[in-house]
Amino acid sequence: MNDKMFPNLIQNYINHQWLSARAILAVKDYDLSTINITILNEIPGNTKTYLSIDAVINQEKFVIYPTEFLNSLDLTDIPSHVLTLKFGVFIIFIQNINLPRLCKGTRLSMKTLMNKIIEATILNGKFKGEDVLLPRIPMISTDMNFKFKSLQFPVRLTFAMTINKVQGQSLQLFGLNLEIHASHIDSCM
Repeated sequence: MNDKMFPNLIQNYINHQWLSARAILAVKDYDLSTINITILNEIPGNTKTYLSIDAVINQEKFVIYPTEFLNSLDLTDIPSHVLTLKFGVFIIFIQNINLPRLCKGTRLSMKTLMNKIIEATILNGKFKGEDVLLPRIPMISTDMNFKFKSLQFPVRLTFAMTINKVQGQSLQLFGLNLEIHASHIDSCM
């Protein structure tokens, strides 16, 4: 499916109009990660990996929820502990920090990868074509029964996204990934 949705990726990944017009839609977050990493690896260039800094807010719960456990979580409102990016990759903003310019759902293309800040070009909306600087920001998860803070760039790779996340997006071409993996079937039985 990657070849059908992103044909001639090596020639087209820096074409913002081409890139922002397409996406692969999937049902499960597990599938998103797999698809996004596969496409990331097809794009030429060096990767840069950013690790989050995670900690529970209530220090008394540190023993129950050690940093290694927090790093392993994959939540919808917090970026992954390991965020791997490249020049030209397609990302989506997952927090509101500078309304209306940088809000949840804004799609961007990576431009410059630095240690403490990244530069990206906005691909959709009123500010399409503008370059923005994105800092690492502290985010507090609301998906768990305890609170923890993660310091990371508020973005995710987004060649593929869930059907829920695509609401409000304008796409000219999309593909549906409806594959069911054996590991998902076994866990449902």
